[in-house]
Amino acid sequence: MPVEFIVNGDTVEEAVTAELIARSIHSLTGDGDSFAILARDSQVYIQTSGGPKDGFILEYRDGSEVAHYASVNTDLTADEVVRAMQQYLANDTRWKTDIEWESLAFESAGGGTGRVLVIGLLIVLVGAWLTWKLIRTT
Repeated sequence: MPVEFIVNGDTVEEAVTAELIARSIHSLTGDGDSFAILARDSQVYIQTSGGPKDGFILEYRDGSEVAHYASVNTDLTADEVVRAMQQYLANDTRWKTDIEWESLAFESAGGGTGRVLVIGLLIVLVGAWLTWKLIRTT
């Protein structure tokens, strides 16, 4: 599967480039559906939500529920998100060490209610996107 880039629920049809990622992330306002997903597969992706006012959160999944992580910093700048997504696109693994991550495997056990809601919304959005994609291809 080629890399897919989804911004605010819309799959971007043009080739995914570093410039497209920068332009798209800087266009996120934080209002309503303000998210972007860069996916290599249905369970292999990096995604963000947020905007310049309150910051961004990053999340990545590497093939399973056990390999699902969120940035500890929930107010990342657009530039930090752009850099991480550009590195992800280029198969440059520095994004994994440049940002501090925490596992989401046990997040449902409690704590961090606001964080759980944001992450839950992202999971619902990814699920809706995957369902739409499945329906579209059948």
